Amino acid sequence: MEQVTRFATRSVAGDLRVPMWEQYNESALVALECRTAPGRFVAEEVNAALGRVSLAQVSASPHAVERTVEIIDRSPCDSVLLYATIAGESSFYHRDGVLTTRPGQVVVCESDHPFMRGFSRGLRELVVKIPRRTWIDSEGARATQPRVVGSADRARVDPYVDALCRSVAQLLQVDDAGSGHEQVAEAQLIELAVAMVSGHAAVGAAPAPHLRAAQAFVDRHLRDPSLGAARIAAGVGISERQLSRVFAEAGVTVPQFVAGRRVRLARRLLERRGEEVGVADVAHAVGFTSASSFSRAFRAHAGVAPSTVRRLVGRPADDPLGTT
Repeated sequence: MEQVTRFATRSVAGDLRVPMWEQYNESALVALECRTAPGRFVAEEVNAALGRVSLAQVSASPHAVERTVEIIDRSPCDSVLLYATIAGESSFYHRDGVLTTRPGQVVVCESDHPFMRGFSRGLRELVVKIPRRTWIDSEGARATQPRVVGSADRARVDPYVDALCRSVAQLLQVDDAGSGHEQVAEAQLIELAVAMVSGHAAVGAAPAPHLRAAQAFVDRHLRDPSLGAARIAAGVGISERQLSRVFAEAGVTVPQFVAGRRVRLARRLLERRGEEVGVADVAHAVGFTSASSFSRAFRAHAGVAPSTVRRLVGRPADDPLGTT
């Protein structure tokens, strides 16, 4: 993956903010015309490329952007764009109507069809740009009319949307949502995007999108003690048997993966709070039903007892065993 780059308007004079952001966005992602209150535009963009795929996280104050026929003629990019809303609300205006997206949803469109987008309360979003030819060549993908995928209901988060957002955020190094997982490769990211847009059917037996979606589902529901293979499979939209095969190809069983993620979260809690919290409290906080099962799993995955990690927090670096 190419090096991550960043641009922010904070250090730019007010009247130059919009033209400089437009120039940067055109070179790093896609050419757009920006409209906002003069001198008050605040924006930050983080970009990277994964092979043929361009990635971005954009945060900005209220504004509107437009990709006109004139801009398309001057700066075509012949791509499919996926805009995933993380915070705020987005209105997408196109020839056939208006689409609205909220956190948990993604608007999908073709870059070289005119559109306008409005952000009355500002925004934070993740963007994926895939060459249109690459998109069409992907199994089951086709040129697409503007549409919204995913759910704005926090109780019904689409695990494929969640997985795409976590994968992109991890690649852009903008948060730790995907930490602890192997970074996604270009082909896997495209497969995941296709699966998300197509309703998961297009990838057939390809395991990578289902694995990523299952991992995202587990991470989101990790604290629930009832989390198991049946619930994960239902959440991802595949059978338990297929779920087991997907994890087996990754070299782990479903229970092993769930326990490993719970131990990882528990270790972070213990390292953050140390002796402020009891082992049993941490066990229940991460979804274990008993302190004894937690301790066994912790030893198996971390190689030490949770009580040891708890005691060592705050020890001097030159006295890790607390001998002073």
